[in-house]
Amino acid sequence: MARDALYVKDPVVIVYKSPNQKKAKIKVLKGRNVDQLLDCNFEIPGIRNDDVILAVGLGECFETSYKIKYNIS
Repeated sequence: MARDALYVKDPVVIVYKSPNQKKAKIKVLKGRNVDQLLDCNFEIPGIRNDDVILAVGLGECFETSYKIKYNIS
């Protein structure tokens, strides 16, 4: 039984950084859910395999709060 229709399609907000850099970056995925991200069934465009994921949030409110918390402009 497919569960895709049961999930809310809120954007998934990911804060990540490269191992070489100090500054964090933010990526917003629309049309995906958190389970797909945690299962690692797909590659996230723009995030390399060696990048470190610092935080994951579900919803638009996390985008503004992560920008303040990680000082992302």
